[in-house]
Amino acid sequence: MKLTLAANSIHGEGAGKALGDAIAANTVLKELDLSAQKVGVCGEALDANFTKEFAVGLRANRALTNLNFAHNSIGRSYILNTYGSAYYKYDTS
Repeated sequence: MKLTLAANSIHGEGAGKALGDAIAANTVLKELDLSAQKVGVCGEALDANFTKEFAVGLRANRALTNLNFAHNSIGRSYILNTYGSAYYKYDTS
């Protein structure tokens, strides 16, 4: 099962916690697409506050096999340092 939340403006601690809590409880979802988040009026999408809270839930998840952060400004090194290499897949398409 796949959930696509691409091309939104997801940001902030509240959004990170809400999505992180959902991911932590998830046993069915295999793919989550957070690609191409739009920078909104409040600043960067997938900002530090979002990723910090989201990471808590992600670490507890055992079902997710693919997490897409493509075309965001958080960068490869940030993903590797925050989420680990298991969630980073370089896609040249």
